[in-house]
Amino acid sequence: MSTATVTATGAGASATSHTGSSGRELFRPYPIEGYFDETLGEGGSPRPHYARFVNRLNAMSRAEFESKRRAVDLAFMRQGITFNVYGDSQGSERIFPFDVVPRIIPASEWAHIENGLIQRITALKRTFPESFEEHGVRPVESYPAELLRLLRYVVPAGVPDPTVVLLTPGSYNSAYFEHTYLARQMGIEIVEGRDLLVRDQHVYTRTTKGLKPVHVIYRRIDDDFLDPLVFRRDSALGVPGLINAYRAGNVSLANSIGTGVADDKVMYHFVPRMIRYYLDQDPILPNVPTYLASEDADRAYILDHIDELVVKAANEAGGYGMLKGTQATHAWVEVYLPNVGWRRLDPTNRQPVNARYVKVAVGRDYADVSPLRGTYRGTASRKLAVEVLVTRLDPDPAAPAVTPGF
Repeated sequence: MSTATVTATGAGASATSHTGSSGRELFRPYPIEGYFDETLGEGGSPRPHYARFVNRLNAMSRAEFESKRRAVDLAFMRQGITFNVYGDSQGSERIFPFDVVPRIIPASEWAHIENGLIQRITALKRTFPESFEEHGVRPVESYPAELLRLLRYVVPAGVPDPTVVLLTPGSYNSAYFEHTYLARQMGIEIVEGRDLLVRDQHVYTRTTKGLKPVHVIYRRIDDDFLDPLVFRRDSALGVPGLINAYRAGNVSLANSIGTGVADDKVMYHFVPRMIRYYLDQDPILPNVPTYLASEDADRAYILDHIDELVVKAANEAGGYGMLKGTQATHAWVEVYLPNVGWRRLDPTNRQPVNARYVKVAVGRDYADVSPLRGTYRGTASRKLAVEVLVTRLDPDPAAPAVTPGF
């Protein structure tokens, strides 16, 4: 008898697989005490909406299951359904994660989610009426055709047969598959910044037959990298002179510069307030507890509970600029108090220093113990960045005196 493990849809749970001579019983119940599991209910029995799937899985051998999983991976690779991970030592291109074990949502739960999303969209439309007045949620089946229609609609005046291109950062971008897919579905060229040039405030694309005018650019490049003459000078992704051509009305950009008004992590923090203010309702779908460092009370909570939180930069995309509090380092101090002696304190966690703390430097003052000196012990794949702010505080006359035993 052999043993394997397959991922179940529960919260971090796994189901043990036992494959005997018959090759059956791929899925078996597992302990679920102490947490909610999406597949199994009380007593370890499959939930009603999972019962049929569990029966189908039990009727499948491990070899069949692995064959289906490999077939999906192969199909994704052949179709180019991949994404890139910047700075990953395992390679830049990966297949999109796809679990052949489905996550089944019953109709009652889906209706609850639908109502919650409608409520959120309604609140956003009330908050930004100019942006959402004529827009709604539509099916995605015809998205490429609708997108192409809109791109042709914004063509500069007097161009009967416009050339539309999709501007991508390149094949190393994490969303490159999406860029190539949309370009292919719309039947337009996909170009990089180096494929375009600007002459006399007109944009052209280089082709084997010479320069070809470009009238509409569907850009998938951030504002900062769009034109090195206007934004970031070190950008190698954009097109020098593009903004001047845009100002002259000779090329249209979709979307225009600065149009991501609601595409911001900070916006998520305020959605419950929008719902209460504009709709006079409580949110149907609660937010994941989110704290905004610009708010005094939230900032105080963040500093006191940093080891329990994940911190993200508001202006970064995806997981970039993210800090996991459990993996963060911070400074602790060891000071000499008259009549008391040496005392060690971790001000971030408000606790005494114990054997888990690492002393990286010793000196007479701050100049001697700057963060650039000392020793860090850890794995080779980790990077350590340390910043220390030291502020001298005048004694508070009302503060109690420090006595031995502090």
